[in-house]
Amino acid sequence: MKKSVLEPFWRPVWNAVDKARVRKARQEAKAGAVVHVELVRGEIWAQVRASGPRRSCQVALPLLAHYEEHIEAVAKWLAMRPDWMAAHFAGEWDPEYVAFLKSNRLDVLPDDSVVDKLRWGAKCTCDDSDPLCVHVLTALLHLIWEADEYPLRVFRFVGLDEELLLDAAHGWTARWVRSTKADSREAGATDPTTDPIEQVTDAVSAWNVAIWLKGAGTNPVGRLVPHFRTGDRME
Repeated sequence: MKKSVLEPFWRPVWNAVDKARVRKARQEAKAGAVVHVELVRGEIWAQVRASGPRRSCQVALPLLAHYEEHIEAVAKWLAMRPDWMAAHFAGEWDPEYVAFLKSNRLDVLPDDSVVDKLRWGAKCTCDDSDPLCVHVLTALLHLIWEADEYPLRVFRFVGLDEELLLDAAHGWTARWVRSTKADSREAGATDPTTDPIEQVTDAVSAWNVAIWLKGAGTNPVGRLVPHFRTGDRME
């Protein structure tokens, strides 16, 4: 297993619980104890296999922030960076992608308040009185490792489903391509000596990452403001 990109950001959690509990959770996560994960009503729900008669436990983790209303904005700047999309499918974290998340405070990376958020909002159906039980830690490690392998899954921590995010990003790309072609056809009609295909090629080649990174281009949609709200209790 390659070194985790995300685990160091969650160090406040590992430091807040007994080391033996973290080791147990790590063993369970590596053994595939988490069998199902989904976003449900402002929480991350996971089914975690457990020992004993209970067989499995239901875990609910609070989101770091609520960005459900911002999915189009996030998708738009992802569409502007096809290299980040490619890195996602290759299972790699682009260093500029990490820097972008940190510098624009998109809240997918936890801060020191994460322990209080988990102690207040994490729930498990086991009998442990500590909200940071082994099952909660197992689910958290599973989510972190999945995001290590597929970087866009880090947005689950703010309520955005990976597939919906990809669909929205592809939608923005298709919109821009159609717009570029329409502009090229219009220009070609105005100037019959201009080759429309050549204009499309020029427009695409002008989509330069180095230019995009200058100035406000690093945050094309403006700083997102997180929404915090109380999640529904797990039934």
